[in-house]
Amino acid sequence: MNQAMKLDNIMAFVKETDIILIDDKNFIFGYVEPKFWKYMVFQAGAVADMKNLLVFFTEGEIILVGLSLSGDFTENISYLEHKDITEFEYKNGLMQTKIIFKYNDAKVVVKTPQVVLTSKWQMTNLKYLKEKNFFRK
Repeated sequence: MNQAMKLDNIMAFVKETDIILIDDKNFIFGYVEPKFWKYMVFQAGAVADMKNLLVFFTEGEIILVGLSLSGDFTENISYLEHKDITEFEYKNGLMQTKIIFKYNDAKVVVKTPQVVLTSKWQMTNLKYLKEKNFFRK
């Protein structure tokens, strides 16, 4: 449980899946919330549709690694090439950051907290990605 929040486990996962890291700080934890209508229909049950992710930024693509609600790795890995991503936008907030882009005409909104209590690397990695302009398209 919660294995994807530990840096050693993430590095082991990267080696197993052949994800090419530019640096050991080019990833963050994020999530995609359920659509508003799901909250209206299912109320609190809509939370089960939340998608937790590790988001890796590389030179040629953004890699989304699906996580279970308990924070474990899943087999769901999506490779989004930069050439297929449009309207990339980064919004820095006080408590969370939003990364918004279109991929094959579908709008994707990934929210990422500034701080994750169980993952001290989150704030460091966000700062690193901002400094290296990974959020610029």
